[in-house]
Amino acid sequence: MTKYRRYLVRGLGVLLAAMFLMRAAGQEARLTSDEIQALRAVYPLYTNDPPHALVGNMPFRVAVALDAGTFAEVEIINARRTPSVYGYDAIVHWHIRGPRLPERVELFSIEYGWEPPLKPGMRIIAVLLESNAKRLAGQYPIVWHLAYYVTDDGYVLSTRDDDFSAAMNGRRAGRLVDEIRRIPPKP
Repeated sequence: MTKYRRYLVRGLGVLLAAMFLMRAAGQEARLTSDEIQALRAVYPLYTNDPPHALVGNMPFRVAVALDAGTFAEVEIINARRTPSVYGYDAIVHWHIRGPRLPERVELFSIEYGWEPPLKPGMRIIAVLLESNAKRLAGQYPIVWHLAYYVTDDGYVLSTRDDDFSAAMNGRRAGRLVDEIRRIPPKP
């Protein structure tokens, strides 16, 4: 009977350890507000719209539901600057929603001096709209109001402050992707 009891105790111990590990894995990792504030030195907020901007403060969920572009996670591999435009070469790492993109894309931002510049190696999750201007064919402007930085550890930080970003800031990139995919398209 003692041999049986030993196996029973060991079995229960293994079962309890497995249950504990499964429960711990189910708890989502999230950055603290202090950690988020510290990361803002590298991943700043986009707080000022240029005077010519026609972008309003459309809620994130509403903008996603419009399905106006492609959501993707991209990594900046090259950054260049002209007097009025930031240009970026990027690799698409994760197609999230919308029309498919090529593996490599050329991004640009015309809010030079208003938005934070991206550096090679940085990753963002953003909606990318294919430019309809002939001279910019095949290039995609970055919509800063709908962008999130992806940290080296895989956490997301918004470029804007709103209700949606308050819920998403400091969470894993996969959680943001799940939320974006769950938003139903607007009929």
